[in-house]
Amino acid sequence: MDSKRLSKSKATGWSDMPHDILLRIFAFVSIMDRMLNVSRVCSSWRRACSDAVFSSTLDISEYRKSQDYQQQGWRSQLELIFQRGIHLGGPKLTKLVFDIDFEVEDTHLTYAAERCPNLQELLLHIPVRTTEQGLATAFRRWTMLERLYISFFGRPHVNIFSIVGERCPLLTELKICGCFFNNRIAVLIGRHMPGLKKLSFRCAFVTRDGVQSLLNMMQDLDELYICVRKIEVPFYRHTGPGPAIMCEPRFLQNTSRLSVYHICYTGECGTCPASTMATPLPINF
Repeated sequence: MDSKRLSKSKATGWSDMPHDILLRIFAFVSIMDRMLNVSRVCSSWRRACSDAVFSSTLDISEYRKSQDYQQQGWRSQLELIFQRGIHLGGPKLTKLVFDIDFEVEDTHLTYAAERCPNLQELLLHIPVRTTEQGLATAFRRWTMLERLYISFFGRPHVNIFSIVGERCPLLTELKICGCFFNNRIAVLIGRHMPGLKKLSFRCAFVTRDGVQSLLNMMQDLDELYICVRKIEVPFYRHTGPGPAIMCEPRFLQNTSRLSVYHICYTGECGTCPASTMATPLPINF
């Protein structure tokens, strides 16, 4: 009798719990604890933490909610979270969000692309440490990418629009956060990403020529969201639920084919995709 009870107790230990039960329990554990602590307990717990229920998304910015954020060694923690999350996610990872304080280098992009080739959604901050070759190598593997959110302060030092446009045929949505949106950037997007259906940008300054070029070049565009602090042409504000629109006839003519054309000032709209982008803007925006 004692031996039967002993064998039964061993079979119901924490490491022997059914996979579905572990999934339910770990759902109450924070993402950071799952990656950095729980997944290291034993092989069965690691398999549970690697389940697609948890590992399809890696949002490094979640670390900001941790009490350890901005404490000693927090940058190395970001690096550890990235490596552990990529390792656990592997081919199951479909969404990757880099934190703005994470100093992305070519090695990070290559590491993620080699292990997570099925990425469909990416939020990336373009630092000076990334090179055109590094970006090209990574996006060559991310052919299933559908949604891309990028931020850059000042003029981007690499033509990421050309790199992504040539390697990601399924891309339909692009969000941009930067200091300005001018005709040069508009032409790059229109030339290399003509198949976009949804475009959002949040910038401190938007030029009239940039928006005009964008509308002329992107005939397949269906939704356009703009969140700005300053713009060269006047605005007309609706008091009702409709979007704010530029009142110049040439803009109205070009935007009539869009299902959504929305423009707002920073801080005054909390619903459009451009104003709700998680990426912080430059100082004094």
